[in-house]
Amino acid sequence: MKSLPTVLYFGMNPPEKSARDAPYIAGLRDKGVTILECVDSAPRFGKYWNLIRKHWALRHSYDVLFVGHTSTYVVPLARLISRKPIVFNALNPFYDSLVLEWEMYKPYSFGAMFVWVIDFLSLNCATVVLLETNEQIKNVHRTFFVPLRKLVRVWTTNDPQLYAPDQTVQKNKQFLCVYRGNPTPVTGAEYIVEAARLLRDEDISFRFITRGKLVQRLEQMARDYNLHNIEFLTEYYSFEKLRKLILEGHVLLGQFSTHARLDRTIQFKTVEALAFGMAYITSDLPSNQELLHDGVDCLLVRRGDPRDLADKILLLKKDPALQQQLSEAAYALYQKELAPPVLAEQILQLCQGLL
Repeated sequence: MKSLPTVLYFGMNPPEKSARDAPYIAGLRDKGVTILECVDSAPRFGKYWNLIRKHWALRHSYDVLFVGHTSTYVVPLARLISRKPIVFNALNPFYDSLVLEWEMYKPYSFGAMFVWVIDFLSLNCATVVLLETNEQIKNVHRTFFVPLRKLVRVWTTNDPQLYAPDQTVQKNKQFLCVYRGNPTPVTGAEYIVEAARLLRDEDISFRFITRGKLVQRLEQMARDYNLHNIEFLTEYYSFEKLRKLILEGHVLLGQFSTHARLDRTIQFKTVEALAFGMAYITSDLPSNQELLHDGVDCLLVRRGDPRDLADKILLLKKDPALQQQLSEAAYALYQKELAPPVLAEQILQLCQGLL
C-alpha cells in the first residue's frame, strides 16, 4: 500500500473560499492526507513576497504542491520556489473566462494577450493540470501548447453537505422551470425566454434567479412578449433561501447558446442539478455528453433551439414518471462520478503517482 503524501495547498485564498477546491481538499483530508496551507491575499505584489516567505518555512514539510483554482497568477511563482511536483486545479483557462465568456477584453487586444501569457506560463509550469473535460484538454493542448501528458480530466463537484436532495421542500403548485446563474453572453438564457413564449398557454412558469448586466435584456424580452409566466429574482439570497428557491422547481435548466466555449465546459449548474437530484435539461454539447446520458439522467436539447427546449419541458410536465426517473438517475450519477470521496481518490492516486 502506497504511503499518503503530504499536500501543500498554495494560493491566494484558503481552500474553503473556493467552491472548486474545497470539496477536493476536504475529501483528501477525509482519506487521511495531511493538508498544509500556504496562502496569502495581500494586495498587489505583497502577496508574492508573503508566499515566498511562508513557503520557505514549509519547504521541507510536504510532498506535493497543490495550486488552487483561483490562483492562476501564482503557479509560475510556485515553480520558481519549489522543486516538488505541482498540481494545478485550473478547471479551465483564465482566457476562456475573461475573454471568451465575460468579454472583459477583445480578442487580440493587449489585455487578452496578457491573459493568454498568464495562462501559457501557469499551465506549462505545473507538473499536472486538472481540467474539467476531455474537450477542454484538447483545447488547452492546442491553444497553450501544453503537453497532453500533463493534462488530466477531473470532474468538478460541490459540498454534499449543502447540495443534496431534500424532500421537505415542497414543489411549486404550478410546473416550475428554474434557471440559476448570471447570464453571460455564452449562457443562452435568451433561449429560455423564447421557450417561455412558446409555452405561455401551457400552465408552466419560469424562475430566473440571476444577477448581472444582461438581466435587463432578458426582462425587456419578457416585456416585449408580454409574458406573465416568468419571474426574475435578482436579490442576494442566503444559501438556505437560494436552495429552497431552486428545489421548489420541477426542472433545472442549463445553458443553451451556440457559443463554441460551451463545447468544452461542464457548467456548475450541471453539478448542482445532479447533487440536488433534480430533473435537468441542457444542451447536447460534446462536453455534456462526456458525463450526461440523454433520456437517462437528463434531457439534452439542440443548442440555440427554443422549440426543442419547449418540447422537452412540456414532455416532463406531461410525464411525472419520467421526471422522477431523471431525478433519481441524476443523483445516482452524482454519487457514482462526482461525489468528493470519488474525486479525492482520483487526485490521491495522481499525487502518489508523482512521487
